[in-house]
Amino acid sequence: MFDIAVEKEGPLHLFDLTLKGESIVYNGILGITDIAYEMLKAKEDSILVQKERNHLKSLNNDQQRAMYLRGRFVCKMSVANYICVKDLLSIKIRYGVFNQPLLDAPISVSISHSKDFAACIVFPDELPMRLDLEMIHRNAEELIGSQQTGEEI
Repeated sequence: MFDIAVEKEGPLHLFDLTLKGESIVYNGILGITDIAYEMLKAKEDSILVQKERNHLKSLNNDQQRAMYLRGRFVCKMSVANYICVKDLLSIKIRYGVFNQPLLDAPISVSISHSKDFAACIVFPDELPMRLDLEMIHRNAEELIGSQQTGEEI
C-alpha cells in the first residue's frame, strides 16, 4: 500500500512515498517536472557537474539536451529531498552496465522522460523499482485500457 504526500515547488512536484509491508516500512520520493529547458539551461552550472555538462554538450539537438537536463534536475532534486542535502552538485550520478543511473549511496533511482516531462523515483536499494513515464493521448485510452489489468488501471 502506498501513502503519498504532495509537495509542490513551482514546476517541480515531489511526492513522499511510503510502502508498508507486514513488518517493514519503506520510504521513497517521486519527483515530476515540466520545467522549461531555458530555465534549466540558465542554472545548468548549479545542477550539473563538469562530466554531465560535457555529456549535455555532446547531445545532438535541443530536444535531447532538454530531456537530459530535466532528467538530471528532477533526479537530483528528488535525491536531495530524500537525503536532506541542498547542494545538487554534491549528488553524483554515474552509469551502470545497462546504462542505468547509479548513486554512491545505499539508495537507487529510476529516471524517465516523455516529451516535456521528466520523472524520477528514489528508493532504498532493498526495494527495487523502475519508472516509465508516458504521455497518454485521449484517443489512445481504449487501446491502453485493453493492455492493462483492472489492478493496473
